[in-house]
Amino acid sequence: MGRINKSKGNNRAAKLKRRFARDVDLIRNDWKDPELADRLRHDRDIDVEEPGLNQFYCLECDRKFVANKVLREHENTKAHKRRVKLLAREDNYTLQEAERGAGKTPADSGLQPKGMQTE
Repeated sequence: MGRINKSKGNNRAAKLKRRFARDVDLIRNDWKDPELADRLRHDRDIDVEEPGLNQFYCLECDRKFVANKVLREHENTKAHKRRVKLLAREDNYTLQEAERGAGKTPADSGLQPKGMQTE
């Protein structure tokens, strides 16, 4: 008798189960606007195709649940609390910060990235 082969994670069924959530910066923009956040959480249209008729939604994690009880249980999980903490502490990067991080600076500013010397 041989050993049962375990899935290595590169099978088709595993790829189909992956869930792609919205990026943190998009969720943070919705989360900071109280009116929009309230509308996304509570005033959702009924959709027969979605779990729980699209009525039970976690804005922070971008997940839909089948019942209110399941949503409340999710709000007590470590993953949800981590996500809320992440949304609360970081601000979105600006384009200038991203370019500085990549070592690019505007040509007309005369600034150079740290560590680069001109001759």
